[in-house]
Amino acid sequence: MILNTSSDENVRAYLNEYHSHYNDMVAMCLHDLTPGTAADVLMVIGSVYDRATRDWALGRKSVREVEKQLDKALDLVFLPLPS
Repeated sequence: MILNTSSDENVRAYLNEYHSHYNDMVAMCLHDLTPGTAADVLMVIGSVYDRATRDWALGRKSVREVEKQLDKALDLVFLPLPS
């Protein structure tokens, strides 16, 4: 949270590089989807990731709980709905 609001040029450069690598990694995983669908999936998974890691940083969740939330979000996006 603090890093995202920093005006320090070095911090901004680091965050831009991190986000670039993150987006590249996700794009490799979503290459079979249309660009619009991939962007929608990235928005949903990114929102869960942001919230879960923020809770972890504040001591509200363990890393394992963060992983579980991401797994649940991915399952909701990609697995067929139960009948």
